Amino acid sequence: MLVRTNTQAAEIQAALRGRGINGVLQSKASVWGSPEAQECLRLLSAVAEPGNEQLLRKALATTMLGFTAHDLERLNQAEAELHGLMGRLSFWQGVWRKNGVMRMLMAAWQEHGVTGRLLLLEDGERRLTNLRHLAELLQEAESRNHLSPEMLVDWFSRTLAASETGEEAELRLESDEDAVQLVTIHRSKGLEYPIVYCPYLFLGGGGTSRQPFVSLHDPEADWQGRIVLFPDERARALAAAERFAEELRLAYVALTRARHSCHLFWTPVSGYDASALAWLLHGDQASAEEPGSPEALQQHLKGCTAQELLARLQDRARASEGWQVRQLQLVPAPAGEAAKPDAPSPLACRVPSRKLKQVWRIGSFSHLTAQSGHDPGEREPEAGTEGPAMSLDMPIPSASQLPLAQFPKGPMAGNFFHTLFEKISFQAENPAQLREQVREQLRFYGYPELWLAPVCRAFAEVLKTPLRATDGFCLGDIGDDQRLIEMPFTFPVGAGLGEDASLSAELLARPFIDHPQGIPAGYAETLRSLCFIPLRGFLKGFMDLICVFEGKWYLFDYKSNHLGVSRDDYAQNKLPAAMADHHYFLQYHIYTVALHRYLTCRLPGYDYDRDFGGVFYLFIKGMHPDSGPDFGVYADLPPLARIEQLSGIFQSLAGEGA
Repeated sequence: MLVRTNTQAAEIQAALRGRGINGVLQSKASVWGSPEAQECLRLLSAVAEPGNEQLLRKALATTMLGFTAHDLERLNQAEAELHGLMGRLSFWQGVWRKNGVMRMLMAAWQEHGVTGRLLLLEDGERRLTNLRHLAELLQEAESRNHLSPEMLVDWFSRTLAASETGEEAELRLESDEDAVQLVTIHRSKGLEYPIVYCPYLFLGGGGTSRQPFVSLHDPEADWQGRIVLFPDERARALAAAERFAEELRLAYVALTRARHSCHLFWTPVSGYDASALAWLLHGDQASAEEPGSPEALQQHLKGCTAQELLARLQDRARASEGWQVRQLQLVPAPAGEAAKPDAPSPLACRVPSRKLKQVWRIGSFSHLTAQSGHDPGEREPEAGTEGPAMSLDMPIPSASQLPLAQFPKGPMAGNFFHTLFEKISFQAENPAQLREQVREQLRFYGYPELWLAPVCRAFAEVLKTPLRATDGFCLGDIGDDQRLIEMPFTFPVGAGLGEDASLSAELLARPFIDHPQGIPAGYAETLRSLCFIPLRGFLKGFMDLICVFEGKWYLFDYKSNHLGVSRDDYAQNKLPAAMADHHYFLQYHIYTVALHRYLTCRLPGYDYDRDFGGVFYLFIKGMHPDSGPDFGVYADLPPLARIEQLSGIFQSLAGEGA
């Protein structure tokens, strides 16, 4: 079905649905301009600020969530229900911060039965397609720009206000299965369809007689484009001729899209005489004095009755090869429920009846420990629950306090600190440069500039903190050319073995059982209780920092975990508990295996005992130069026997006999 405008397509779509026929629109219109975009913005705004009752009511009033005026009125008396809804918003916000906007939207839609309710509407499939499209675009923007919920709401609001367009935001087809395709003539150019209907070609393009300006190409100025304000009759005639030529061009495009048959609708309504279709069908009947004049044809057609015009078309069809003229017999739409599409049948998941064989996949430290009660992620965010954001009137910590004791917690905080460690030079002596980098990241992650001084102070202290008691070695001794930042690794697990061989928790714990020195008692048993799908394939990850200093290689990981508000909470004897609780012991052993393999391949004559200096896990909130390695610094040099046994398990699972 070829139409001129999206409005015409919507009219046809509504008429088809009234008769139980599915029609889908192919359009360059943007999903940002859809009603569902505004409804999504209301929901996101409410979830980002769960204590705001006005935002909550705006979200509930959307078609998406389906609260009626009666429901909203009931909330005025049902305070407990209102507070319960606010609690759900707070829960969704937690899902959003932890797992992203896509997971949050899916949870909210499932809880409120959005899919089932919208599919009962005539345009329900269109609405659901728009919502899913919006969720994908929001997730992409969130991931690409590292946006917090508040930042994403602001980005979404500005995008809608700017009426952004782009190929990725073009409306998608709801479903093209057994559906009539509704396409604009402009979009159909160059395409072909088996059967084409053109229901609006009989309408004229409209005039410009009342417009205060016209656009045209002036033949007296080498056909240059012009916009003429307060045009005279000549300018209006030129503009009308160009407009009519465009109508003829579009009519030609529409009439040449069909492979088998093309169906035109014609009726002598007001404006028909000025249409391109009238010129194509009756142009030979224009006045003899002005045979090429559309205006003369209009005057001629105005004097003809509908029956006369129909008779002429029938005569032309009889004299042609392939033309047919038929009068439409309007059939009234069926009354009642028969006119509506059938409601979707209830859906149910099928139960698998066979056991799937172990397939190759890519795992990581996060996948191995995901079910352990903590979700550390590829880059470790702060431990602990999501704390309240710092208010703008919160006092700056004194010199005796930890500078970052009250810094907001959460995954975004971990990303903030890791970004700073990636960007700053450890040997930089310019405080102004550090302040500018910290200010830039505070602004990017949405933290108030009140944190500028505490963060700069904390970083200066971390860089100068001695990492071991034997000498003054600190991060500030490491030059930019001695660092490998965020080094990725991927190595095979169980390569070359039978299809049933895979890495299990039992195998993973074995090196820690056989070589327990330096590991807290009971940690190996904790590893044996990890619940992960046995891994066969590859193990991947990223190491925060690898450096070489005085001929030895070191592995570093930055931890922004909140262990307490006092420096004593970061004492060396308290760090093993945090290391075990979050399986950091397993993490740095995996990283050490990756670095050991890398150096074995790349460093001629490499010897682990001689060339590897060990692992440093830096809990940055507790570090200070005066405290040295006694606070905030966890160091270890894993025994070579444990590393080689673990590496052997990853490579061939030969550790079963060790």
